[in-house]
Amino acid sequence: MFSVVAFDLDGTLTSGEASWWLLHRRFGTTEEGEEANRLYSEGRMSYREFMVRDLACWPRPLSRQTLREALAGCALRPEAARVVDEIKRRGATPAIITAAPGLLADDVAERLGIEHVLSNGLGFDEAGYFDGSVYPNVDPLNKHVALESMAARLKVPLGRILAVGDSSYDLTFLKSAGRGLLIGDPELAARHGLPYIPDLTHVLLYV
Repeated sequence: MFSVVAFDLDGTLTSGEASWWLLHRRFGTTEEGEEANRLYSEGRMSYREFMVRDLACWPRPLSRQTLREALAGCALRPEAARVVDEIKRRGATPAIITAAPGLLADDVAERLGIEHVLSNGLGFDEAGYFDGSVYPNVDPLNKHVALESMAARLKVPLGRILAVGDSSYDLTFLKSAGRGLLIGDPELAARHGLPYIPDLTHVLLYV
């Protein structure tokens, strides 16, 4: 029996384009975003450096409200609220572990009634404008570290955590949990020996 269900956000609780790409599309910086992602994926920059580089190419002043408006295009999967409610009804604790911006993660957590969240933060001044600070709490290529942090916070062994993700960036996260489920990409799931689920309702089979 799993006592915690840890969800990725982009592509897992939400559908459609990932949050960072929505922001690049909003600001017309998709080429810069692709280059930064390539350098990070090749190990040529840290995730902190990736975040700083991304944010440096976006317009200034950059307000919290502008970011929220751009991220409004991230839609929840239609079954997400029902699944999270049922997880809680069965006595398990839902959590979010994501490399998405904290602005989005916190909004989704509030909408779904999820208390425990680990995401990547941005700093804002008293007027609500980005102040240049970044808080890379979740490194996508080392997402298992964030899972370990969440497990310590909740005082739950990794073996009691069910993890749900959708991409290659989630693999260390999924493989470090008691069980990992991969949604949306059956070929990736098969290559890595992970159970595939077509939608979030199948999470309930494991809770």
